[in-house]
Amino acid sequence: MVSLNEFVAFYSNQKTRSGYRTALIHYFAHIYNQPKAGREVTPEEAEEYEQLSRQYLTEDRDHAADLMRFAASLSARPPKTANHYMAATKQFLIENDIEISQRAWKRIRGKLPKGGARTLEHEITRDVIRDIVQHMDTRSRAYVLLLTSTGMRPGEALQLELDDIDLDQDPPTIYIRGELTKTGEPRVSFMSKEAAEALRAWLRVRDQYIISSMNRAVGLRIGTTIKSRDDPRIFPHTYAVVITSWHTALKKSGHYSKDKSTGRIQIRPHMLRKFFLSQFTGDNIKHGEALAGHSGYLTDAYRRIPRAELADEYRQVEPRLTILAPADYGELSDRDRAALQRQAEMISALSAENESLRDRLLSIEGDIRAMREFEDEIRRELQDPAKTSG
Repeated sequence: MVSLNEFVAFYSNQKTRSGYRTALIHYFAHIYNQPKAGREVTPEEAEEYEQLSRQYLTEDRDHAADLMRFAASLSARPPKTANHYMAATKQFLIENDIEISQRAWKRIRGKLPKGGARTLEHEITRDVIRDIVQHMDTRSRAYVLLLTSTGMRPGEALQLELDDIDLDQDPPTIYIRGELTKTGEPRVSFMSKEAAEALRAWLRVRDQYIISSMNRAVGLRIGTTIKSRDDPRIFPHTYAVVITSWHTALKKSGHYSKDKSTGRIQIRPHMLRKFFLSQFTGDNIKHGEALAGHSGYLTDAYRRIPRAELADEYRQVEPRLTILAPADYGELSDRDRAALQRQAEMISALSAENESLRDRLLSIEGDIRAMREFEDEIRRELQDPAKTSG
C-alpha cells in the first residue's frame, strides 16, 4: 500500500510534491465528502486525508466509477487544473497496482473540461508593476522586484536561502539549487541593482519580522504556523502570504480584476516571469531563457553559455528590468544613475526602519497580550475553589 504521504515523497521537486498532494486531497475530499475548511490544509486535515487514502486502498471499490464522478466534479475547473488533478490521481492508482481499462479512461477523459487556459489575463507592463510595488511593504517589494528582475518562478524564490545569493557581485548573483527548479537542474541568475537594494532593506528587518510574527501568534491555536528564528529562507512564509499581499496591492493600485468565466485574478505573480522574458529580444533571447531556466526552449549549446557572457547580456537588459526608476533610466549617464540609486537606497532604508519600528510595536503588543492571558489564567484558578482548596 502506498498512502498519500508515501506517494508524494517519491518526488524530489517540492512544487511537484505540492501539486500532487493538492490533487489527491481534492480527490479524497470528493470521494468521502470531506472538503477542507479553508484555503490551506491544516495539520489536522492533512492527517485526516492521509488516513482516508489508506482507507480507500483497503476498500472494495469501483475505481473507474470513482474517477468518473471525480472527473464530472471538475467540470467548472480550468482545463489545465482538471487534467493535472486527474493525472496525479491516475499515477497514485498506478503506484498501488490499481488498473483502469483504456475504454474506462476514454470515458473519464470525456468528462473533463475541454480547452486550454480559460482565464483572460491582463497585460503586465513596467508601469503596472510600478503601481503594484508602490503599494507594498518592504518584504513584498523585495520579493516582487526579485521575481521581475530574475525571471524566477514564484516557488523557486520562496525556497531561496540566505547563502544562495551574493549581493556584492556585479551583477548581484543568485545560485538556484537543482532541488528548487522545475527541471531539477541548478542554474545561476542575476538580479537588478534595484532588486538587490530592496532585498538588503528586507534583510535588515527580516529577523524582527520573524520575532513579531511569533509574538502575534501567541494565544492563537488553530491554523497558526509558528515561525522558527533559525529559518534559513530569505522569505520565511508561504505562498498564501504572497497571494494575500499581492491581492491587497492590486486593490490599492486599482489593478484588481477577476475573469468573469473562471473567477481568477487577471494579474498574477507568475506573469512577472513573462515580463522578464519579454525584455530579452533579438540575439539575447537565448540568454533570457537560460537565466529564467526556461528549458523547453533551450538546446544543450544554450545551457553551456559562459557565465561572463550571461552577465554581460544581463547588464544590457537591466535598465528595462528596473521598475521604480524613471522611464528614461536606460538613457541616463552613469553619474545620474548612481545618484538615483543612492536616492533609492535612502528611501528603502527609511521605509525598512519605519516597518521595523512598527514590527517592534506589534511584538510588544504580543508580549502584553501573553501577559494578560497569563494573568487571566491565574485569576481563574484563584477564583475556582476546587483548585485552591487542594
